[in-house]
Amino acid sequence: MKMVYALVIIGALALFTLFLWWARGPVDSVTTRQGSTGWYVQHPDALAVENLKCWKLLQAASFADVDKVMAEHPHCRAVYEAIQKQDSAHAD
Repeated sequence: MKMVYALVIIGALALFTLFLWWARGPVDSVTTRQGSTGWYVQHPDALAVENLKCWKLLQAASFADVDKVMAEHPHCRAVYEAIQKQDSAHAD
């Protein structure tokens, strides 16, 4: 009988967990990829400022060093991805 009670309690906990999972609502896909990418999309002025900084870094580097600049400055990668999101949103 204890086994039946344990299974009933486990089932109730599982149903409660499923209900909480369902009730949490949709997860915003922009903020789950990278926190900074989503933030830049929501704050276009900061995106423009960071884009200018990254653009100056890339201009100072040779074409062969673009990957090195992106690796040394991870915020530039987030800015690039945020700009790509904005461009694809405006293209539709």
